[in-house]
Amino acid sequence: MYALLARIAEGLEPLRKKFEQHVKAAGLGAVSKLIEAGDAADVDPKAYVDALLEIHRKNSETVTRSFKSEAGFAASLDKACREFVNRNIATGTSSTKSSELIAKHADMLLRKNNKMAEEEDLEGALNRI
Repeated sequence: MYALLARIAEGLEPLRKKFEQHVKAAGLGAVSKLIEAGDAADVDPKAYVDALLEIHRKNSETVTRSFKSEAGFAASLDKACREFVNRNIATGTSSTKSSELIAKHADMLLRKNNKMAEEEDLEGALNRI
């Protein structure tokens, strides 16, 4: 479908919008599943960050593989991720809740240095965040 729509002027725009809506819905759904398992005020930072990273990873692979890393789709992915990271059921009306959860997760990674076997494992985990 991408190859066909790419030939038409402005043919990719509807596909970009649908992709953005899909990513946003997937991200909000992943966060909602976390909240269903527990309390919105007691979200596990690791589970929260892992859910966000998994959605971004899967859709980033889609942009690379299916959309040939086209800049418009990468921008749609970034816009959708920004939306579901900052405005979801776990953050509520707070504009800082998501960044607090990400910071707590990074802090936990740095504190448990004896559990990490290699420095590269720790560095890789922090780079994914």
